[in-house]
Amino acid sequence: MFSRGCFKLRIHLHAIVAEGLQCPADLYWRLLYPFFGIATEPYALTRMVLHAGCAALVARIAARGGIGPVGPLLAGLLFAASPLAFTPLYWASGVQELLGAFCALAAVERWLAGGRRNLGAVLV
Repeated sequence: MFSRGCFKLRIHLHAIVAEGLQCPADLYWRLLYPFFGIATEPYALTRMVLHAGCAALVARIAARGGIGPVGPLLAGLLFAASPLAFTPLYWASGVQELLGAFCALAAVERWLAGGRRNLGAVLV
């Protein structure tokens, strides 16, 4: 059913929840440290993936705004290439900003999706 690695991850998650979290980024660090240790490249990659996810969400929100076929692409690319993204992408401590932006954009996108079909996703 579960591989040995998944079982260890579940035990690790239970230990994290039992200790309590100081902030949402604390969960990020506690979950990834056992996998990546002190290597910097995997953390940088996860920050880039979060930023790409934010850019994709901006494009989806723009598409829901009905600004034509090229508008969402331009909105996503403008967000991705923004010089404001330098600090959260370059510094490891900037992951809080990326996590906050991703969660906020995902909430807005789900809210704009609307309808009874997506009610469960909005409530989660």
